[in-house]
Amino acid sequence: MFERIKEDMRTIFERDPAARSPWQVLFSYPGLHALAIHRAAHWCWIQGWSGFARWISHLGRFLTGIEIHPGARIGRRVFIDHGMGVVIGETAEVGDDCTIYHGVTLGGVGLGRGVKRHPTLGRGVIVGAGAKILGSFTVGDNARIGSNAVVVKPVLPNTTVVGVPARETKETSRQKTQAHTQFSSYGLVEGEDDPYVLRMRQMEKQLKEQAKLIEELKQAVLEFSESRQNRKNRQDKKQEAADAKEAPKSEHRSAAVRAKHKTHADVTARSMENSDKAAESAESEKSHQEDSVAATADAKQGSAFKQLSDSPEIAESSQIETSKGDLVQPAQRHSPESESSSVELDVAVGNRDSNKTQNSEPTISEAENKEKAAPDEKPSDKDGSAS
Repeated sequence: MFERIKEDMRTIFERDPAARSPWQVLFSYPGLHALAIHRAAHWCWIQGWSGFARWISHLGRFLTGIEIHPGARIGRRVFIDHGMGVVIGETAEVGDDCTIYHGVTLGGVGLGRGVKRHPTLGRGVIVGAGAKILGSFTVGDNARIGSNAVVVKPVLPNTTVVGVPARETKETSRQKTQAHTQFSSYGLVEGEDDPYVLRMRQMEKQLKEQAKLIEELKQAVLEFSESRQNRKNRQDKKQEAADAKEAPKSEHRSAAVRAKHKTHADVTARSMENSDKAAESAESEKSHQEDSVAATADAKQGSAFKQLSDSPEIAESSQIETSKGDLVQPAQRHSPESESSSVELDVAVGNRDSNKTQNSEPTISEAENKEKAAPDEKPSDKDGSAS
């Protein structure tokens, strides 16, 4: 037992530059005291004195602030630096030459009794401050667990894991063979690259390049807009000068256009006036033609009446009427009845004349007159013969 304590003290001198003397290490390092108490509690646990073993481990926790279950197995030359808040579970196994910093938890994630629920650390493993290793898996030899990392899956030998959840860093083969064989405080390896850190750096680089490109584009757009505005101003000035030159011509053209429109309006008004006059003249000519037609009809009617009155038949009929004693006053000849009879006679005479001109045949009135004349002649003949 005393040999194991001496070995632990030499280990502390090798890994902690703050150690000044053996007496200081013997009386001032809680990690050394916790390991000595755990060995006593573990011997009691093996003997089956579980209650007494738990009481010894509880006393060691009270004195050192380090809780190690009496059932855990701790290897040789293990260094617990500072040690406050370290928790090591029942089925945990710690290999030789391991280094554990304060705030480390080797916890289990199962509820089964009598089964392994806690992790196993290989030889030379360094666990950084505040790291949590949870589960019944193995951490390979010479592995490095970064501070505050949460390890939930196995770790390969000569590997450094960091982050939450823990992930393997990008290390070269030389770093894996040389750096991991030497002690490194808090599990820090020089030149290690976290994949997330690398991605963040790449993103930062891309953002810087994009920002630079955006600034260049803004500058180009500003220059283009300024040149375009200057070009537009020059064009506007040229247009104003041209408009100033074209102003008299445009005024003259506008006056000519107005005069042309006025002339066109006058011509339109005159044409409308002429059309109105033509319509009025056409109407007057039509009315004049109607009046002439009516006068011609009246003249024809008067001539027909005159012919009818001058005809011998009408004369004879008038003489017969006077001989019978029907004296007709001259004033009565112009009565409405005589006028109507005269009109009828005119119509008859007109029909007769038209028949004469068209067919050149004797009318019925002529035949009747002949027949009347013939009987008048026959009696005379008879009278002559008789006389």
